[in-house]
Amino acid sequence: MKKVLIIGASSCLGSNLATYLRRHYLVYGTYAHNRPRIENVPCFQMHLDDETPILGVLKTLKPDTVLYCAGVTDTQLCERDSDLAFALNATYPGTIASALSRFGGRFVYLSSAKVFSGSKGNYVENDFPDPQDIYGSSKRRGEEILKRYENVFILRLPTIFALGSLNQRSMLNRLLRQLWRREQISCISDETRTFVSAHDLCHAIGLLVDADPIHEGIYHLGASHSDTYYGFATRMARIFDIPTKLINPVSGADFHSQSHHHHDLSLGLGELRKQFGFEPEKPDQALKRLQVGLKKGVFVPSS
Repeated sequence: MKKVLIIGASSCLGSNLATYLRRHYLVYGTYAHNRPRIENVPCFQMHLDDETPILGVLKTLKPDTVLYCAGVTDTQLCERDSDLAFALNATYPGTIASALSRFGGRFVYLSSAKVFSGSKGNYVENDFPDPQDIYGSSKRRGEEILKRYENVFILRLPTIFALGSLNQRSMLNRLLRQLWRREQISCISDETRTFVSAHDLCHAIGLLVDADPIHEGIYHLGASHSDTYYGFATRMARIFDIPTKLINPVSGADFHSQSHHHHDLSLGLGELRKQFGFEPEKPDQALKRLQVGLKKGVFVPSS
């Protein structure tokens, strides 16, 4: 049975991946502060600013695949501390990939649509990256470093939606909590994104874990549909029987500077479909499935 090590298993995406992948592999995880409680997934505490512990874990476990779900995703923090962003989003993943290469392990790096400027949209894998902020630049640098190694799979992510556990934050947790309280919320209506569920992310990762090494390279977790945050939020509200009048459209320029105004970061469904036949759920299907899971108590939005 393959061993999979998830760096950052306490994150919303990391815990979703661990819960999904444990059905098929021996899954291990790392965390910095909040120990994830995932049955049958042993987790090790370590901080990303110290390479020694993770190198020791790699030497002991010798995982078949390492999934990198850690790093700095807060774009404002990246702007304030670019050294930290480049260290955790680029240098540190390169160190892990280098160590893995010594015994043939696979490295799967979660990158971002923000390696692009958002000037054209419907990006495909061979489009030239042109990031506009520190976060996107650090992810692009990570990709460049990782291309030096074999058996590396880079998955550029769109906007992922999921419901997390009590100690996790996610876009859906936050939106549902506010809307259930009948609070007014504002959502950007002039920026286009691709929205894909964590369930589809897990499916795609499973394909990459099992893929033949000849398929290494860059992939987009894209879709044939895109929307704005406002459009997605109103879609979600209708499915969850919440009044859409609580949701107000605003411009992205009201939230960030014009230089960081990514107009269209939608990702096309390219190589994942071509190489593996991957097809994500439509947003309505995914949201309805989450609603059913919520009613059954499978998902618990944070309070």
